[in-house]
Amino acid sequence: MIIKNTKKGFTLIELLMVVVIIVILATIVIISIREATDRGKNTKIITSMVQIRKLSEDMYLQRSDGYDQLCDAGNTLNETYSNQLQILEEDINSFAGTNPTCYSSDSSYCVSVQLVDEDWFCIDDNGNNEQVSSNPCSVATSTCR
Repeated sequence: MIIKNTKKGFTLIELLMVVVIIVILATIVIISIREATDRGKNTKIITSMVQIRKLSEDMYLQRSDGYDQLCDAGNTLNETYSNQLQILEEDINSFAGTNPTCYSSDSSYCVSVQLVDEDWFCIDDNGNNEQVSSNPCSVATSTCR
């Protein structure tokens, strides 16, 4: 007598394999979405920094004290100088979680901010705009290099 196996369905191992594959694919998608979100935040931060450069160049051309009023005593952007600087600083803070670091004198300036991926983005009066691994702006260094 021949006995036929008439049970149809999946074994426990087959079901576990399907679940594992779905979890792996979901993890890949979540990581990709997070990386895309971080790149988008960094792009917004960099765009705001470029706008700060344009405002600083206008400041230099319009004022007799050059870049001196770009930064305040707390080494952040001087919000009292321009409402646009305040908006840009708030915009950067909303994406980076911190305010830009700012140092300026009558003839030079350096503004930097930490990006989402731990690098720094820096602009200065020499036209540099660079992504670097550490904060280049300080009282002693007013350039990105």
